[in-house]
Amino acid sequence: MLLNAIYAKTGLVTFHGNDVMWGFGRHPTAYDRQEFLDRLVEGTPRGVGRVTAAGPRVTIRNGRAEGRLLGGNLRCLLKLAGTPYFPNFDGAVLFIESLGFEPPACDYMFRQLQQMGVFEQIHGVIVGYIDGVDNLPEASLHMEDVLLTVTQDYHFPILKANDFGHNTPNTTLPVGARVRMLAGEREIEIVEECVNH
Repeated sequence: MLLNAIYAKTGLVTFHGNDVMWGFGRHPTAYDRQEFLDRLVEGTPRGVGRVTAAGPRVTIRNGRAEGRLLGGNLRCLLKLAGTPYFPNFDGAVLFIESLGFEPPACDYMFRQLQQMGVFEQIHGVIVGYIDGVDNLPEASLHMEDVLLTVTQDYHFPILKANDFGHNTPNTTLPVGARVRMLAGEREIEIVEECVNH
């Protein structure tokens, strides 16, 4: 929530990733550490480059998109609705994740984004790890299924990528920087410098 609010009010790029207490403070994975180092310390020049996949990615709706990366936890993002801190999604790539999953609640949150005009503005969506469903092999309905139903009249690409979220390995994503997503090729690339060295 704060990352998007900071970007909305200042234009500064912030970073979505594992937090200090519950992520890096417990049992960070090699993926967590390497993605953090690659993005912010010693990796690609000024943060530009491909985001390494933490596991299999799935094309939900084919296509390519480029735009400013905005989003995060879906419930937290919607807490900014109707305030001056809700970011401008015009031309953005939306990334979403969630702690817990209830299909009816997910449906109304997507319907709220639709009513706010967000789906008319964005160029693409990346769905991250959804704790409470992606870790249940018996789950028959996933967040990306609900999104696909709600957005059946839209044509933006949707990529499922378990590279960020709660209780999972996390990449470090620059909120407010330009990214390119290629849903068919299952690739995410940061295309704008977001780190000063």
